[in-house]
Amino acid sequence: MRPSKSAAFHQIDGWLSIEEAEALYDAAVAVPECGRVVEIGSFKGRSTYALALGCKDSGVAKVVYSVDPFTGNPNEPGFFPAEFKADHDRNLDQFLKEGIVVSCVMSSAGAVLHNHKPNLVFIDGSHVYEDVLFDLTAWWRELVPEGRMAVHDSLGTHPTVADALRDFTKANNLQVELVTGSISWLRKVSK
Repeated sequence: MRPSKSAAFHQIDGWLSIEEAEALYDAAVAVPECGRVVEIGSFKGRSTYALALGCKDSGVAKVVYSVDPFTGNPNEPGFFPAEFKADHDRNLDQFLKEGIVVSCVMSSAGAVLHNHKPNLVFIDGSHVYEDVLFDLTAWWRELVPEGRMAVHDSLGTHPTVADALRDFTKANNLQVELVTGSISWLRKVSK
């Protein structure tokens, strides 16, 4: 069932639009069997739900590593407190029990050390320029050939994310292949 048709998805707080959720769902469906999805920044699990639903609906084994330290947002103290972890887990309960979602309570830097080798990375963590640039650089290295990276809030009201993405793509001679809402998509082409 697509996110747009899921009552449970619509009940989860967050800023991910239906159009963006559908694109993440489709990207997760396309991840190959035994593939891995890494999500940087989960909040209450709205995007995680869309990714997990795509993995489940594909009919083959896949896993979503949902990475969030739940320590707050440095730009807005107190806005993303640890209490949201309980909401996250409640919203994703079925996927956590089925092993489709693995909740990783840690920083992006900590998670990258686990060598996930993802087929799909969704970046929506810290919006501090240096943090975004770190996430782009570190997870691009981990992304498997032909893997995709989706960067949320890369257009519009978050200039630090847009600036980091622009600088990253320029430094690596990359092009954004597609834009869905405020998500910019990159593909790691095999050499």
